Amino acid sequence: MEEFLGEHISYIMWADDKILDEEWEEAEDLFKKHNLDWEKGRQIIEKNLTSLIDGVPSADEEGEEDTEGYDDEFKIEPAVVPDGVDAFEILKDLSGLALSDGDFSYSEVDMIHRLGKSFGLSEVMISAAMLEVALNSKKEITTSFD
Repeated sequence: MEEFLGEHISYIMWADDKILDEEWEEAEDLFKKHNLDWEKGRQIIEKNLTSLIDGVPSADEEGEEDTEGYDDEFKIEPAVVPDGVDAFEILKDLSGLALSDGDFSYSEVDMIHRLGKSFGLSEVMISAAMLEVALNSKKEITTSFD
């Protein structure tokens, strides 16, 4: 479960090109919520973030502006949700991570949809997960869909 959660947390943290303290704090809370080893989880997240950052060409390498860090060609393989884990609940957890800074960026919403699809969830369930988290958030929420 540490590998599964760490991998999917890293996608959310990477999506908007901002890896913030609030995201690390929320990631730690998620590991503790699921009774997982945070130190191991942090290492998994750091390793995956490095792979994601190194694996996507930067704007300089392609000679064009890179505003999202990835594009429509970026693929996430179908994920096997661990036994006893509810895919909808995990997606809500990941949505909460994306909202930890009070901002839902276009790239984070897109990544949540990609992850939800990889978990086998429908578009409606993916949207419901994000909406539930946003409506229950104590933070003032902004969106940046520019």
